[in-house]
Amino acid sequence: MARDTKNNSVILGALRELDSAIEANATWLAKLHRALICGSDIEPSMVAADGHLHCVFGRWYYQRNPDDWEQWATQMDDIGTLHEHMHQGARRLVELRASGAVGDTAFDEFTDQALRFKLAVRALQFQIISEICLVDHLTGIWNRNSMFQRLTEECQRMLRTGKACFLCMIDIDHFKAVNDTHGHLAGDEVLQGIVRIVKQRLRPYDSIYRFGGEEFLVCLPETTADAAIAAMDRIREDIAERPLPLGNGGSIRVTASFGVAPLSTTLAVEESIEVADRALFCAKAAGRNRVCRWDTGAGAPSRRT
Repeated sequence: MARDTKNNSVILGALRELDSAIEANATWLAKLHRALICGSDIEPSMVAADGHLHCVFGRWYYQRNPDDWEQWATQMDDIGTLHEHMHQGARRLVELRASGAVGDTAFDEFTDQALRFKLAVRALQFQIISEICLVDHLTGIWNRNSMFQRLTEECQRMLRTGKACFLCMIDIDHFKAVNDTHGHLAGDEVLQGIVRIVKQRLRPYDSIYRFGGEEFLVCLPETTADAAIAAMDRIREDIAERPLPLGNGGSIRVTASFGVAPLSTTLAVEESIEVADRALFCAKAAGRNRVCRWDTGAGAPSRRT
């Protein structure tokens, strides 16, 4: 299942902060190289024992809000360590220049440290950009861009293991009425509430994707048709029974319709999703707030629970 992510504004803000930090570090490196090559004076703070705390990047790094970077804490710890090592290498170069000449080995070590630091920051930027591309930032679950890749991987796993996998399309009933009556902000809160309910019932290796609008797709690996239907029916009951809290202090009740179908290794992923969507249409046509299963195969009938 997808982990929760920060909202879009925080992620974009993180990218901007990293860009500014990289630019500041490039300026620091340019000043250091100019001093080493041209013999100009070096600001004491640049090569102080705690210089990594006082450069522009260091001030940003140690004063940032840790909560905004919680999901990237490991990468940020590594970046902090590399940044400190880079400053230690710079101090060594300045000491060597003051006592004679800077040798190739010391310079190469410093260059490597600076490069590793830059690559680590760039890698984090690419990871954040990837999360923007693959995650739905309203609900914190995977989006359609990641769905097709992951379902294709699941088909490959099915071929290796021979174990079945089922898909379920979920559609919130009468969602337009929610937006029209309560406003789009309330509609967003309903979407987030539905995702919370669904995720509580899923296994660690199940996954949920925002298919679009008020539609979601759930992937249930290593299960049977009966088990998949039972799991979705429990979620259906949870949704129908729980009032969803709204930010204005009120609450709202909604229901959802479910369409279950197998993920096939003989069909394109898009076709398997289409079959699940056909089952969802069956559930809505039968009155909504129910689970409908569709068996693949020519002329296969639908079966409703």
